[in-house]
Amino acid sequence: GVRGLQEPEVFNDLAQALKPTYQQGAGDSVYIKPFEYKFGLDLEMQSLFRNVRTAKDNFAMGVSLGNTVTGADVREALQSDAHKNEQGGISGRPLKEKALERSRQVYQEMGEEMDITLIGGIQNAQDVWNALTYGGAKAVDVYTAFVRPNTSTPNFAFYILRDLHRA
Repeated sequence: GVRGLQEPEVFNDLAQALKPTYQQGAGDSVYIKPFEYKFGLDLEMQSLFRNVRTAKDNFAMGVSLGNTVTGADVREALQSDAHKNEQGGISGRPLKEKALERSRQVYQEMGEEMDITLIGGIQNAQDVWNALTYGGAKAVDVYTAFVRPNTSTPNFAFYILRDLHRA
């Protein structure tokens, strides 16, 4: 499956194979198209660090961390979620702490060498602020809170930006 592509040896081969796709031109006028790779939060830290370094070595401008998890650690932490025992990945609020910690760890490992987009559990301006400061992210990706009727409003993005402006 797709998660198998994140195994460090497999990802290394994939990144090297894709490298020419992102290069344009020749000689002194080589241009690298901006792109990033996305990694799940279920990867062990050393595998994640290795993949992030591989991404950098193969000209990625950044990495996205998060989206969904299938790991038991997040699933077992769900208190009353009706979907706790379903197959597949979990997204949204249950990922918030894990995504934030992974982002921070990657930032501590890579510093400013690799841009990070944090995905998982972003619901309000405080979550964005935490991702950008504590987590070292350059950007966030919001989906679950944006589309679920109980967390989204027509002005969802406006309220986040307004509250960030006040911070």
